[in-house]
Amino acid sequence: MKRKVVLLILALATVFFACDNNSKKKIIGRYYLTTGEGRGNTFYLSYLIDDEGTTVGVIEGSIAAYGYNSDYIVLSQYPYGGESVVNYYIVKVKKHYTYFPEKYMLGPLDRASFDKATKKYRIDHLELKSVKDLQ
Repeated sequence: MKRKVVLLILALATVFFACDNNSKKKIIGRYYLTTGEGRGNTFYLSYLIDDEGTTVGVIEGSIAAYGYNSDYIVLSQYPYGGESVVNYYIVKVKKHYTYFPEKYMLGPLDRASFDKATKKYRIDHLELKSVKDLQ
């Protein structure tokens, strides 16, 4: 009887740990492009909140492209899954831990507002690279 219980616990533990389908691609610092269960190959921007690997979503939807330097991350996103609407974001990279990474984000922006903001912050040279290159 004990053997069956142990085998059942091992089987459940294997299933539990095998179901973690999250894939994280580090951008910079505590920021990651993450894809998870039920998301297929779509990425969202997440932020590492502890040293155990736990992340929180900063920008949901489907991230299409990203660029970054040591101070900023720029992103384009398809908010509804299709490609007919594109939003743009600018995220200030927090070099120290924060519980509220979303406070350091500008967006969603349309393309004209995004271009104006990147010039203002002197990051208009950052190139948006497709997330398809990550897959």
